[in-house]
Amino acid sequence: MWRAALNGLPDIRHDIEEAISVDSTIAARVVVTGTHRGEFLGIPGTGRAFRIDQAIFAHARDRKVAEIWEIVDSAAFLQQLGVISL
Repeated sequence: MWRAALNGLPDIRHDIEEAISVDSTIAARVVVTGTHRGEFLGIPGTGRAFRIDQAIFAHARDRKVAEIWEIVDSAAFLQQLGVISL
């Protein structure tokens, strides 16, 4: 997935706006920005910039990430690419 993202969104950036941890669980609010320059998720490059919100939750074990979950505003991403309208 990361290779596909880097190919289609070569300037993708993740900025952590806020992060908290409780015991072995970490949560972060992230803003993802970039430009859709090549094919990504089967969508040919549009040249459009995007800015979407993401939430990441991770569980650590032995000081390493054991599990990770992401919640991404996919609808906003597709709307900003011009693929869908809301």
